Amino acid sequence: MIELSVLNSFVTMLEDLTLAPAPKLIGAVEPLGAADLPALVVSLENAGRLGNGLGERASLVTDGALPIHTEIDLAHPFLPDDPLFPLVTPDRTHLQLPHGGLVRADGSESTLTGADLKVKVAGVSQTLVPANPGANSFTADRLAGILVFGNPLPASGPVAADYFVGQWERRVFQGTGEFRLDVVATDAATVGSLSAAVMDGLASPGASQDFPKLLPIEIGSIGSADPPLATARKRTVRFSFQYELIVDAPDSSGGIIRQIPVQVSLN
Repeated sequence: MIELSVLNSFVTMLEDLTLAPAPKLIGAVEPLGAADLPALVVSLENAGRLGNGLGERASLVTDGALPIHTEIDLAHPFLPDDPLFPLVTPDRTHLQLPHGGLVRADGSESTLTGADLKVKVAGVSQTLVPANPGANSFTADRLAGILVFGNPLPASGPVAADYFVGQWERRVFQGTGEFRLDVVATDAATVGSLSAAVMDGLASPGASQDFPKLLPIEIGSIGSADPPLATARKRTVRFSFQYELIVDAPDSSGGIIRQIPVQVSLN
């Protein structure tokens, strides 16, 4: 869900602030005891997406390089959405990555290096070589996304691959909503100073760059916290916001061709 990413972005923004006293807990989890205090508890009270404009469309990006991390279980080396398509050949020397059209880290289409394609088999790093792979080494067909290993891959364990693709889909989601921030501490003075520090920090230049408009719309009084922290104190601050979330996904990056439809007609 896009809204979960928006909420996580707000939590990350709070974690990046320099606050005094430093919160012991920041996120969507309620504090259970004094050991969790002071705490900043965040929730997304409501959210809405803007209409059918930019936020609902995808654009093709072909300039640059998108980093991809892939993990394949050698005990079940099949595509997640097609359990009948094997990613490993019967002799276990060839591995098909989920994407083709690999590029270098700078987006160029020249020969890949070890900095552009990193592979681990069962936790052991493999070396990319131009030809004739041996033990713990492999070659790569960057256009097809096929890796050829010098030794057969084991029957189980993970293969982790980090690489770059030169073509992907970009979607931009725009919307609005409200955050609720509960500042909880053992005493009222700490609640007051910490809530003020949070608002000052969020208002500083560059602090809320993921949210073009982030405005406090309610600053509550300092009252008693909810059970089981009835002896603690709490203040609720609500923010209205606008957001713009960019999602890059390699939908059109030269993925595996699983079947080709053929139509035959007789005249």
